[in-house]
Amino acid sequence: MSPTKSITERVCQALGFEGLALLMCTPLLVWITGRPALEMGAVTLGLSLLALTWNIVFNSLFDRLKVRLQLAAGGWTRVLHALMFEGGLIIVAVPLIAAWLNISLMQAFMLDIGVLLFFLPYTYAYHWGYDVLRDKLLQKHTARGLDPLAGDPVATVGQQAGNRSADIVR
Repeated sequence: MSPTKSITERVCQALGFEGLALLMCTPLLVWITGRPALEMGAVTLGLSLLALTWNIVFNSLFDRLKVRLQLAAGGWTRVLHALMFEGGLIIVAVPLIAAWLNISLMQAFMLDIGVLLFFLPYTYAYHWGYDVLRDKLLQKHTARGLDPLAGDPVATVGQQAGNRSADIVR
């Protein structure tokens, strides 16, 4: 699997991540807080847009860090990824939650911790699943001898060098 993804692929990955999270979190937060669905939907959407932006920026930076530090693409790297992603998001999200819901920073932090307990395993599972599906798709695409997929820099570089995408070793 290529560690580098195009910005277009990163945006699609982040949209899928946030869209699925939005569908799961809004009803859950309405149930937990007892607040109106419209209010929690607006808060969840606002946080989702914040997280979407952070997702794109963070994942691009994390990919570079993985290459620079030569981190293996294993379970511990995924745990590190999830912890760093969610930790950065907490720093910005807690004050926004407190302001939107007119609650104290401590109450916002406690609510965010509850959300974090959902998002840590969700972040791990989503990105693992995405990478597995992406790798299978790229392997199938390459095995068929098709042109490289958009965002597959390994195959693109191979084609620029005159190699067919099926001849490129990943």
